[in-house]
Amino acid sequence: MLISSGLIPRITLPTRVTQHSKTLIDNCFVKLQNLPSLSQLTAGILLQQVSDHLPYCLCLKWFQLNKPKQTFVKICNYTSLAEDRFKQEIAEACTLDKFNSDNPNVNYKVLQRLIKSSIEKHLPQKLVKYSKHKHKNSKWITQGIIKSIKFRDNMYRGTI
Repeated sequence: MLISSGLIPRITLPTRVTQHSKTLIDNCFVKLQNLPSLSQLTAGILLQQVSDHLPYCLCLKWFQLNKPKQTFVKICNYTSLAEDRFKQEIAEACTLDKFNSDNPNVNYKVLQRLIKSSIEKHLPQKLVKYSKHKHKNSKWITQGIIKSIKFRDNMYRGTI
């Protein structure tokens, strides 16, 4: 069950040795995804009788885990005035003389270019650093949930 969860035993020899039996009592498991490779890890059993068990050791080669890169999100801060200008430009641009091709695919590409250029002009998006206290990372997160997250974090820090 442990191996199916990604845990690998590093001590595989008996750690309790008597005249009549040898048993593996002391276990040490390592999760593979936390190590770059198994060569970064050395395990062994010391052959000194300190107690009724043999002591074991685990040596990890020191390595620094890579920090996840900061996440950035695109936000669109637009006003109703910018939205009205966008709608007005699309309405003016969508005249029949723009769509003079008999091929609907060509007309669709023209419409797509018009909409894309109008969005870039009137409703530009900015790339900002993600903050869980300001931005939603899922559609179901509401402003009330963001407020609760901020309150929880302040309680944890003891600022409330």
